[in-house]
Amino acid sequence: MIGWFPTPKPDELFYSICARYTEQMDYPSPYSANKELFGRKDCHVLFALPTLLERLVCSLPRGHHLTADRLIDDHTFLPFYSYFLPRDRARRMREEMRFRDGRRINRLAGIHVYSARPPEFLRFCPACVNEDRSRYGFTY
Repeated sequence: MIGWFPTPKPDELFYSICARYTEQMDYPSPYSANKELFGRKDCHVLFALPTLLERLVCSLPRGHHLTADRLIDDHTFLPFYSYFLPRDRARRMREEMRFRDGRRINRLAGIHVYSARPPEFLRFCPACVNEDRSRYGFTY
C-alpha cells in the first residue's frame, strides 16, 4: 500500500497524475514508481489507454475514492474511443485497462503502434496552461 497519491484534477490524464506522483515522491526513476504503483517495474504507463488500473487502486491509501472505472471514465481516452468502437470491443478494452498488462490494448483500439510516428513533444494549449497555473499552482 502506498501512503499518498495525488487527487486528480478535472480532466487530468492518468499519465499526468502518475507523473506528478513520481515527481513529488522524488523517485530516482520512473521504473521505481511503476514498481510501487503497479507491482512491476517493466510496465509502461500508456498515455491514452493505461492498464493495470485495478492493481493501482488496490494499493491506494484507505479512504481514497478512486476506482478503476472512475480513472478510466474521467482520466483516459477510452470514453472518446468508445464512440467509434463496437460495444463489445469497448467493454473488452475496459477490462484490459482494469486487469491486464496492456499488450493487447492498442490492437483492441485499432491503433497500429508503428503506423504513425508520435509527436516528439506533448502538445498543449497556452491559455489552458495559464489557467491551470493560476487555479492549481501547476499545469497538467
